[in-house]
Amino acid sequence: MPLKDPDARRAYRRKYYASEQGKAIIAKHNKNYAQQNRKKFVDYQLAFKARDITTYKKKARTYSRNYLYGEITRSEPERCEACSIPFAETKKGSCVDHDHKTGKFRGWLCSACNFALGHLNDSKERIERLGDYLDMAELLS
Repeated sequence: MPLKDPDARRAYRRKYYASEQGKAIIAKHNKNYAQQNRKKFVDYQLAFKARDITTYKKKARTYSRNYLYGEITRSEPERCEACSIPFAETKKGSCVDHDHKTGKFRGWLCSACNFALGHLNDSKERIERLGDYLDMAELLS
């Protein structure tokens, strides 16, 4: 074998399977395996759908709150800190807001406020322009 060193062989395989030719081989293998083991795949899908997905979501949420957003400096309030809607009235509950540049915790928002802020790229200017636009549209109608 040309690569006797296990680390060199692993690196070579990683590089090969990352190439287009390697990806095609993996896709072909996966398709053949799925066809040959159809019952196993169907059983797995049924078991996955039957399990309690809310437990998984709670674990993922706890992980992201504890490790991805840095230190959370204050406890979760009952209302969104931007629009004051109670979290109990929202579908998804509270969201941890964080600065995308630094990753530091900023506060607690409802999912709608968090979504809007994220899509506006945390830009005060864009938020002000949207407010001006709504004022203008109100005058014109």
